[in-house]
Order: sequence, then structure tokens, then C-alpha cells
Amino acid sequence: MKKFSRSKDKDWKPFMFSLLGFQGHVLLRKYELEDAIKEQAKAIKDKEKDLNINSNDKDKIVGQIQLKAQEVNKLSNDLDDFNFFIKDQETISTLVEEIETEISIFNNKLYRIEFDINKLNKSIREDFSFDINKVKELFDEVKLLLPAEFFRSYEELSEFNKKITTERNKEIKKTLNEKELEQSSIISQLQILNEKKSNYTQLIHDTSIFKKYKLYQQDMLRAESELMYLKAKLIAFDFIEEKSKEIASLKEHELKETKFEIETELSNTLSNTKYSSIRSSFSEIIYDILQVPAIISISKNNSDNIDFAYSIENTAQQRGYTYNKLLCVAFDLAILINYSNQSYFRFVYHDDAFGNEDNRLKVRLMATIKRLCLKYNIQYIFTAIQDDLPNANDFNLSKNEIILELNDKDDNGKLFLMSF
Repeated sequence: MKKFSRSKDKDWKPFMFSLLGFQGHVLLRKYELEDAIKEQAKAIKDKEKDLNINSNDKDKIVGQIQLKAQEVNKLSNDLDDFNFFIKDQETISTLVEEIETEISIFNNKLYRIEFDINKLNKSIREDFSFDINKVKELFDEVKLLLPAEFFRSYEELSEFNKKITTERNKEIKKTLNEKELEQSSIISQLQILNEKKSNYTQLIHDTSIFKKYKLYQQDMLRAESELMYLKAKLIAFDFIEEKSKEIASLKEHELKETKFEIETELSNTLSNTKYSSIRSSFSEIIYDILQVPAIISISKNNSDNIDFAYSIENTAQQRGYTYNKLLCVAFDLAILINYSNQSYFRFVYHDDAFGNEDNRLKVRLMATIKRLCLKYNIQYIFTAIQDDLPNANDFNLSKNEIILELNDKDDNGKLFLMSF
């Protein structure tokens, strides 16, 4: 059994358990369940490592998702505002042109009104004057004589002129007041339009807005990525919880039942006729060869799995390589004996089974092998060096029992009759 020590227990112990007459499929099932549990546990550890999470952090992740979702929503709203602005750049340019047209119209109106106001102010400042002496001089020069009535009515005329001037100025002031109100209204509208134009023009030429827009886009991508990562963590918790439930279920039900079945098998070895017969055959063969009591046994290890062991009454012999080799020979022969009446192997091959042995052991080993082969119709094949074999008379090995004598002369002297 030592040859299996470098292999996984799962690969040979269930087979050996079955070979000894026990329910090997139960032991195999236990290994499979343990492997499944290990795989589930590894999947949990890998998930925790990949996403840097702890099984106790689920509610914390839920809170982080809520905060991150709020951040994403705010950034989305901000981006919608920027998108509205960017999409309306052409509309804004059109508005600027329309505003400039309105400003031009109002400027023309303002110019005309200011011109009218200046004229009206000038009209108010210019009083009506009529100098009678200058008029007389003018008429004298042209040799005309002014009538006396003309001079008598001058004062009346002057008084009339004052009345006309007063009425005229009154109307001018009224018109002036209207013009000034209209001027004030136009100036106010021009201020509003110029402010709009300035704001829209600044929006069109302000590159910082596009920079801010790109920053918002980057923040949005980052926030969405972080939100997806947090959601993946939350999904991972569901995965971990599911795997943990599966592990608990396997341990609580199937593995527990399998362990119970194995314990039941081990507690009733006496009723296992196949195992008892193999163990008896093994002990008889060892006694015939080594002339000491020896047994094979089965026990449960710390992992609740099966360990196979053997023991010899002489502990010094138990530690020797030669005796261990003979124990293997005895075990293989015990298996063949107890399966000789079933569809199973009818031969066994051992290399150097007779090397480094006491000649008395070699003789007893050969005698035992011949007896068992004859009794159970099995074939025993071994290789040996000529010098390791005892005297032909004592060993009792006939020529027809020698299948091949190996040599280096040609292929006929090779084990498989060919060179590789």
C-alpha cells in the first residue's frame, strides 16, 4: 500500500476499501463531498479576495450603494443641464443676432428722440422778440412811413407774443416730457438687451463650460463604475450566502450520513467475510514465510477517513525494507486468493522479490507461492538476479518455470523482445 502514498487518497483508498469487502462507494462519496465543500469554500474565499469584501459587510455595502446612487443621480441631472446648454448653442447664436437687430432698432429710435429733445430744448430757450426801432430804421431806409397805429399796437402785440410763447412752450414741454419718457424707456430696454447679449456671447465663447462638462462626464463615468462595483459586491454576498448554505447542507445531511455509514462499516468488521478472509490469508502467508504473526487493520483517522495499516509482532522486522517488501507480496497474494473464484486478475508481478533475503526466507517464499498458485490457479511472475537465488536443489525451480533469461546480446534477451 505504500506505493499509493504519493497519490491522492481519493484515487486509491475507496478502491482498496471496496477490495477488502467494504462499501467503497460510500468512502468515495465522502471524498467527493469533502472536495465539493472545499470547492465551495474556495469559491467563497476567491470571491471575497477578488472583490475585497468580508462576509459581515453586507449592510455597509447596501449603505454605500445608496450614497453612490444619489451621487450618480445628481451628476445625471447636472449633465442634463449641460446637455441642454450644448444642444442649444445654435439657438443661442440665433438669439444674439436677433438681440443685435433689436439693439440697432432701438439705437436708431434713441437717436431720433434725442435729436427731437435737443430741438425742443432749443425752442424753449429762444424767446419771441420784436424791436420796433429796428423795424422803423428798416422802413426809413426804404423810405416808407409807418402808420401811427402800428406804434400804438406794439405793446398789444408784445403782450400777444408773450401769450403765444407761453402756450407754445407749454406744448413743447409736454412733447419734451413725452420724448424724455420714451427716451428713458428705450435706454432701459437697451440696457436689458445689451446685458442679454453680453451673457449669451459669454456663454458661446466660454470654454470653461465645456471643460466643466467633460469633468462632469468623467465624474459620472467614475461614479457609475463605482456603483456597478458595489452592486457586484452585493451580488457576491448573495453568491457567498448561497454557497455557505450549500456547504452547511452538505455537512449537515449528506456528509453526516456518509460518516455514519463508514462508522457502521468499521464497527462491524467481524461480519465482513471478505475482509476477514483476506486478513486471514495475509496472516497465514506471512507466518509461512516469516514465521511471525502479522495482521492488516483498518482505522479512522482525524479527518474521519480510512487508514490501512499492518503490524508484525517483531517490531524490528516491521521497520525493515526487506520485510516490508514481503508484506506487499503477501497482501497481493491474499487478494488474488480471495478473488480467485470471481472475475478478477489471475496473476501478479513483482520485481526483485527475492533480492537481499535470507536464503531460508527465499525457499519458504517460493514454496508458499508454488502452493498457492497450484491451489488457487493463479500465476506469479517475478524477476530476479541469478546470484540472488539460492541453491537450485533447495529452491526447486525447474527450467520450464523460467520464462526468459535476460541478456544484452539481442532482442531475444530483452523483457519485451524488442528495443526501445
